Amino acid sequence: MWSRRQFIKAMGATGAALITPFQRLGRAQASALADGPLPLEAEFYEGFVLLPEDAPLPSSVQIPKSGVPRVCGVGLEGHRATLDSTNKLFNTTDELAKEINFPVYTLGELPGGLRQSGASMLTHNNGEIYNVSVNFEIYNSQETIWETGVVLGALSHFPKPFPLWSSKSVEPDGPTVSFEKANFLPSPGVMVVTAQGFVFHWIKNDVLYSLVVGHTLSFTEVQNLVAALILIQHT
Repeated sequence: MWSRRQFIKAMGATGAALITPFQRLGRAQASALADGPLPLEAEFYEGFVLLPEDAPLPSSVQIPKSGVPRVCGVGLEGHRATLDSTNKLFNTTDELAKEINFPVYTLGELPGGLRQSGASMLTHNNGEIYNVSVNFEIYNSQETIWETGVVLGALSHFPKPFPLWSSKSVEPDGPTVSFEKANFLPSPGVMVVTAQGFVFHWIKNDVLYSLVVGHTLSFTEVQNLVAALILIQHT
């Protein structure tokens, strides 16, 4: 029985590529799987189910049998997964691609001020890949440091349809989470605007992809990043 709280915790534990999309989804409301019709505000769209803030996880959502691995020895309350995990780091996307059996996105051209900062792969201890990410840093001239600014993530085993919850502001002028359909992605997907920046989700060839972009980039610059996306797969 998955509540929304447990689902968000699980997704937040998958690594940098999926932390930002889920940490802004509002306060979770613990509830059982919901039978029956979806709420009026809910919608199935391109492999996703878009839900209002307080909606429970629909019973139609199929959870992968392997579940979510424990990260750093921390378990997930009420979650059926008991496996530990291993996080492997790579210097380049090509090194990562040699270890996985599905395509991963990277940037064909790096815009000025951006540099690749490696990649990672999170696996169950039985060797099954759970999540991969390709990371890029942007230079913060005010702090004079390089910091993560763009993350490309991929999940080959994920809940289907993939649930996303909107979130209303809890205080005047506070942050909200709403969805916009994005047809300029490699496949039609969902755009989420958060206080941290932009988050995009799309599903292609049965893989869930995400693009997380920090607030320092404009929407036009984000569109240029999307146009620069290329798929890499080891052959």
